[in-house]
Amino acid sequence: MDIGGEFTTFVFDVEGREHEVTVKYKGYYLPSRINGSPENSYPAEGEIELEVDFPAGFEFDHDELEDYLQDEAWGDFLNG
Repeated sequence: MDIGGEFTTFVFDVEGREHEVTVKYKGYYLPSRINGSPENSYPAEGEIELEVDFPAGFEFDHDELEDYLQDEAWGDFLNG
């Protein structure tokens, strides 16, 4: 299933200043199947690509912020 959405959240730059950013995401999600025989069961699977509108000159810890925004995007999708 194709997924997509948009949300606003707050992030911190390397100096600890808070910034409001808009995040757009798109990707796919395949729900898990846990009934029937084991060979016909599988875990949920998905992937999300992010597009973030950062303020000019915004400096951040890329890996940490990427993980946070990925989690926020999945939460936005799964919680509706």
